[in-house]
Order: sequence, then structure tokens, then C-alpha cells
Amino acid sequence: MRYFGHFNLSLLALALAGSPASAQQASQDSAVTDCPHPLAALASCYAAKLDTGAYVLAALPKEWNGVLVVLGHGGPFVVPPTAKDEVDSVIRNAAVVQRGFGWVASSYRKEGYGVAMAAEDSDQARKFFIERVAKPRRTIYHGQSYGGLVGAKLIESYAKNVDGSLNYDGALFQSGALAGALLTYEHRADLRAVYQYYCKNLPRPNEAQYPLWSGIPSESKMTLRELTALVDECTGISLAADARSASQKQNLADILAVMGYPEALLVRHLQAATLTFRDVVERLTGEVTTRWGASRAEAGIRLHVSCVENCHSQ
Repeated sequence: MRYFGHFNLSLLALALAGSPASAQQASQDSAVTDCPHPLAALASCYAAKLDTGAYVLAALPKEWNGVLVVLGHGGPFVVPPTAKDEVDSVIRNAAVVQRGFGWVASSYRKEGYGVAMAAEDSDQARKFFIERVAKPRRTIYHGQSYGGLVGAKLIESYAKNVDGSLNYDGALFQSGALAGALLTYEHRADLRAVYQYYCKNLPRPNEAQYPLWSGIPSESKMTLRELTALVDECTGISLAADARSASQKQNLADILAVMGYPEALLVRHLQAATLTFRDVVERLTGEVTTRWGASRAEAGIRLHVSCVENCHSQ
């Protein structure tokens, strides 16, 4: 449940929207840009790169109901953000604008984990909309996946001004991450150990070894494409099932059996268990505070693997 279009927008519209309001004229210094195809005839779009490095994209419907939705997208990204990221995001969330809501989102200023940073970037997107597009009568934050964690911090930090006036009138979270940040990533620490147990190519036996809880070494130049190629080498996940080798089929079946993932999510979770983990260890927490959680995963994962192997042997 990542996209607003999958939610019952009619209920939200009844709760938030009054009579439609004509779109206000944006200030002359706004960065007007072409709206992507689903919205081209329905809205005006505005884009900018802020001083922080974050890209912002806003959409204002021609028949605006006066309500602004500030999106916090999932992730975090494992590659540096680009302007295209938010174009893709507004396309995925086009149903919001099509139903008369104003919309704005930030790419966040950099790749990697950083909830407080992303919360600040999202609030700056709200300010961009107000200052350079139009002033809403109500503002709702919408957090998807990792954006739910971002939104929890945003509401805590930016919901009210010192005089008690509201910056946000409500929030909608489509995010299992609100169960807890540690729970969100704990299973990915398990995956990191399980993947290496079966695939043994991250690192390979003849390469320098490193603790799996660190994701990959800080000095590694591995790209997302190279990571995906390693997973493909072991599991054939990008191939049709009948094109996979016997060993690839077995590796994939074993990893999915241990982790309980659908096939389509394996690479995405492994991205987090490698590139995002490196970011958390190197930039945010350091070795000492990260070791406990992943050591627990590596110690406990042998029980999961043993269970699967026993089942296969019977």
C-alpha cells in the first residue's frame, strides 16, 4: 500500500474538501514546468531545486478544493536524488491531483537514511507551495512507507507554530514503518545473513571479508546495478522461472522460504540491507550502536536456515 491511488480518496475528499476554489495565481518567480501526461490538462506544475539540494515538485489543479497534500515518499533512495524522482512520484499519485487536491513533494536532499533531514525537507516543500504557488486553507501530510517515519518526525517538529497556529491539519500514514524503525529494518539484517549463507558472493570467498551487519564496506564503489547483477547471478531473479538454472531456482526458493518475502521484493529489501545499512553505519550511528542488532540477527538466523534445510531433507 504505497500509493494514494490505492486508498479510498472519496472518503478523504468528503472529510477535507469544501466547495472548490479557483486556483490562485502563482507568484512570478515560481519555476513553472510542464506537468506530466496524466495531469497536463488538469493542473499547473512548479519545480525547483532548493538550496539544500532537494528537488521540489508541486501541482495545482485548475479546480482546486483549497487543500494541500504534502507527500513523504518511501525509500530512502540509495542513489542521489534527481528532478525526475518527483515527476515519477506525482505520476504515481496523480489521483490526488485529479480529485482536486494541491500536491507537493520533496526528493529529500540526499540519498540514504535520515528521518529528521527528510522531515525538514518535506516541510520546506510545504513552504515552497505557500510562498510560490498558492496558500491552502488546509494542509494534510501523506506518508508512504519510509515517509511514515518521516511524517511522524515532521508532525512532532513542524505541526504547530510557537503561537499555536497549525501548519498541518492532519496526516495520513500508509506505513508499516510506524510500528518502529528497528522493526522495519531488523528483518533486512536477517536477509543480509541469509543471502550470504546461500549465495556467498557478497563478499566472495576470495574477497576481503567484512561484518555483514555493516551492509557493504564504506570504501565500496558498488552501484545499484552491480548489486542487482550479483543477486541475479545467484538467484536468476530477473529471468523467467524456466530460464533459471537448477542452483538459481534452489537458492531463490530457499531465501524466500526463510524470509517469507514475495519474489518481487527480494532485490528491494537487499538494497536496504546493503547500501542503506552502509549509510546508517558510516554516516549516522557508527559501529558500536549498530553491532548489537545485526549480531542478534546473525546469531539467530542459523535457526531459520536450519529449519528450512531440515524441511528440505525430509
